[in-house]
Amino acid sequence: DPDRTQMTLRILDIVRSKIGAPYRWGAAGPSRFDCSGLIIWALIQLGVRLSARFTAAMFWNRCSRVAVPAPGRLCYWRNRAGRIFHVAVVSRVEGAHFWAIGAHGGGPTTTTDDAARQQGAQVFEKRFKVALAAGFTMLPGEAQPRELPDEPEPGEESGDPPEDWV
Repeated sequence: DPDRTQMTLRILDIVRSKIGAPYRWGAAGPSRFDCSGLIIWALIQLGVRLSARFTAAMFWNRCSRVAVPAPGRLCYWRNRAGRIFHVAVVSRVEGAHFWAIGAHGGGPTTTTDDAARQQGAQVFEKRFKVALAAGFTMLPGEAQPRELPDEPEPGEESGDPPEDWV
């Protein structure tokens, strides 16, 4: 599918361009990001209209789920309580592993550049086992262009701080 390939290449170029940018809890670019903020910023660059500040859980609840990772798809992790707490973009897949580009390593206490440096929190590419991911979704607007609604679905988390990191 040519549209899927173009969107995949574009989002990967966009998030790769931010590798090394510091993590900042609640930030959505253009120079600092948290995990969902990086996705928001990249989607805006792709022309997807977002009417609210989305969390990882909100993306999970609104995007079409897929069974396997593929470059350009979103990947997610759950905390011990079962809540989605982290999102990144799959950059490549090899066997039982995949690489994801995301704003990794920070959390609700990462509110300054010094805190980000101390925690090693920034946008980078990291390797994961496929089995450790909570799941994968297509990008918003990949199946059909649309504006994402700004109201949370009933029972949807507004964004829990990460309790652990895989």
